[in-house]
Amino acid sequence: MQRQATALKNALIPWDPLSDIGQVEGINPIISEGEARAFLIFKLSGHWLACDVAQVREILAEQTVTPLPKTPSEIEGMIDVRGSGIAVVDLARHLGFPPAGRGTVTRIIVFEANTDKGSPIPIGVRTDEVRDVLVLGAGEIEMAPQTLGSWDRRAVMGVARIDNKIVIVMDMRAVFENASPSIDADLFDFV
Repeated sequence: MQRQATALKNALIPWDPLSDIGQVEGINPIISEGEARAFLIFKLSGHWLACDVAQVREILAEQTVTPLPKTPSEIEGMIDVRGSGIAVVDLARHLGFPPAGRGTVTRIIVFEANTDKGSPIPIGVRTDEVRDVLVLGAGEIEMAPQTLGSWDRRAVMGVARIDNKIVIVMDMRAVFENASPSIDADLFDFV
């Protein structure tokens, strides 16, 4: 009788998909209960994305990207920032977004990507728009749906709804960690 009562009770409790976060291999909780983090909200190829501000090195005004010969298609070229060459990556292509044509690029976000050589390298990403920095709590980010297709689930931390828009919350370290082998630390080591 006790076993039947427990089974009935479990059948009546609504399933909370967020309770499974951290139990799926390779996926950790985005934000612990009661915690809040600041996220940079930006638009890329018509899609709204967010990333933890701790993963952002700096945000630059748009500048000319110098293409380099014989580089992989994911690499747009390089920019000069205070005397240092920084690779600019076509993140939209890397994420598999359909080409939306180059709109007005307003900013370049510089992230630091970990390399197999141990020292992080700066990686620039041209964006359509940098919108805001918002503080989001645990209840404001949902687990990413299973239907995201070929996306690496480790790179997609979840989704948030901001101003009636779906914003994909990305782990930029995982994005660049799983980048094509063509994004290599030696490629932009000019010193």
